[in-house]
Amino acid sequence: MVSSNPILPAGFAHLQNGNLKAIIFDMDGLLLDTEAVSWQTFCAASRAVSLEPDEILFAQLTGLSGPAHRPILMATLPAHIDAMAFDADWKQRYHQMLSEHVPPKPEAAAFLKIVQHAGIRLSVATSSHTSKAEMNLEKAGFLSFFEHIIGGDQVAIAKPAPDIYLRALNKLELRPENCLVFEDSNNGVRAAQAAGLAVIQVPDLQKPSDDLMADGYLCVPSLHSALSILEIGSGSPE
Repeated sequence: MVSSNPILPAGFAHLQNGNLKAIIFDMDGLLLDTEAVSWQTFCAASRAVSLEPDEILFAQLTGLSGPAHRPILMATLPAHIDAMAFDADWKQRYHQMLSEHVPPKPEAAAFLKIVQHAGIRLSVATSSHTSKAEMNLEKAGFLSFFEHIIGGDQVAIAKPAPDIYLRALNKLELRPENCLVFEDSNNGVRAAQAAGLAVIQVPDLQKPSDDLMADGYLCVPSLHSALSILEIGSGSPE
């Protein structure tokens, strides 16, 4: 249940009175500390072709599916850089690091236990390929929390389009007014908003964009701090 605290935007009013049935989570940068790995390997791939890492370019790519990176890279990288080869090298470095260790976000496990203990259903909607998402969540010890994993390969159009969240709603067999989304990236927030979902942003490497402010949107510094919004964080799970 969402608190009636007056600082909450109007878009959260429909989650009061026990109407919150499910939470849909993004994965990378929210539950898993993989955006830091992505930035580290993006930097390595950039330096391999004598480029200084471009933070603005990386921000554009954050929250998008892998295939969606390529047209942006082709339009942005210098003409003498093979964008496809750059993307392949970046992804190879990224997946190699994750094959050794998938770092969870420090507060994620405790948060998932608390909301699950409260009887709220949990789902994931991630731009990552479904099989890779399942593997990474398993390595981090989180896979068993979730009813469904909706990967970017399951939809025709990736975030910031609403398709992935509409598919998650369909799998849950719930209406938007019974669900809440947690996202870290601006593209992910835009996707949730486009699907008519209330969304709480927990920024990771990317700063929130000014254009995201709308009913049904909140930004908090951590998952733990979101427990003061949801009236389910007063105690620890049994």
